[in-house]
Amino acid sequence: MTELQPSLAVEMVHTLEDHGLPRDAYQLASEFDPEALERLLDSTDQSIEVRLEVQGIPLVVTSEEIRVLEG
Repeated sequence: MTELQPSLAVEMVHTLEDHGLPRDAYQLASEFDPEALERLLDSTDQSIEVRLEVQGIPLVVTSEEIRVLEG
């Protein structure tokens, strides 16, 4: 049996919560299209990095990680 990986959206929610943004303070789909972002990251063998901001929290998203850009 394989272990299920959390979706990109779930990982982003956890990252944002870890940086103090409550789950009910935003809706990811209002900020950007999480499914389109996941398809973009999955569509290439090259390493790409997408930068975006959710409620003032700057994020860097790659196929390997989601991290908050520290000022």
